[in-house]
Amino acid sequence: MNKKYYKYLWLLLIPFFPIALNTFLPMGSFSNIGNKNDSLQIWLDFWATYSNSVLFCLITLFVLYKQIDSNKSENEKNRLANEKQNEDNRIANEKQNIENRKLTLNTLTYSKRMKDLSAIIPVCSEYITLFDIDEIKLLKRRWQKLEITGKVIQNHIKDRIEHGKKIWYSLSLILSSQDEDCQLFLSNQKCHIDELEKLYMILIQFFNLNPSEYNTPEGKERIRLSLKESSLLYPFFKEQNNPFFDIEYEFSDIGLNNIYLETQYFITRYKTNSDNILNG
Repeated sequence: MNKKYYKYLWLLLIPFFPIALNTFLPMGSFSNIGNKNDSLQIWLDFWATYSNSVLFCLITLFVLYKQIDSNKSENEKNRLANEKQNEDNRIANEKQNIENRKLTLNTLTYSKRMKDLSAIIPVCSEYITLFDIDEIKLLKRRWQKLEITGKVIQNHIKDRIEHGKKIWYSLSLILSSQDEDCQLFLSNQKCHIDELEKLYMILIQFFNLNPSEYNTPEGKERIRLSLKESSLLYPFFKEQNNPFFDIEYEFSDIGLNNIYLETQYFITRYKTNSDNILNG
């Protein structure tokens, strides 16, 4: 029999113990305690009292055992519940800490990007106005009227090239440590600037011409015939058209579409991406 059932067997035997005593004690001799009848009665009273005491103790111990076992089970349930609650709290706190760290990092990143943007905007503003051809157009009219020499305009364009290099250096310095979007913008703008520098060199050669020759169709034809195919001006004089207008059109196309609009879009996208970082 399984050992765990022994304790229940003993409990079942206790009620039958007095019956067994009542049956078997009269068969013995108890003359050493009073007369025979008194001895039997004394023994029966003793065993009855003893049995009651044992039974009461066993019942008390059983109740105590069940109480302890119940308390132990309840304590175990409470312990497991507390452990689960503590684990849930730990996970919730860890998740909250991660969210707090993420929010702090995003806030710091956003603040840095806003600080960078405040430095980017004025440089970009100066950058996009650098390639405005309107000023050169005004100088060209004065050049046509012989109010200003081509050398003055050439020096103005050279100064603009040098100024543009400084602005480009400042812009590159600010954006070089930024994200891939900034790197892509810089890469694209570098290609546009290289194209505009070629146009600047063409403009320098253009204002090396004689304005008197340029002001007449015959003079333009003589200029066209005098140009070699290797000359940067040759493509703009190969047809009977306005060479400066073609240069202006190409210049404006690069300056307006590829530099001005792309830069405006870049600033807007930079601000939007910064707001997305803050909002997670």
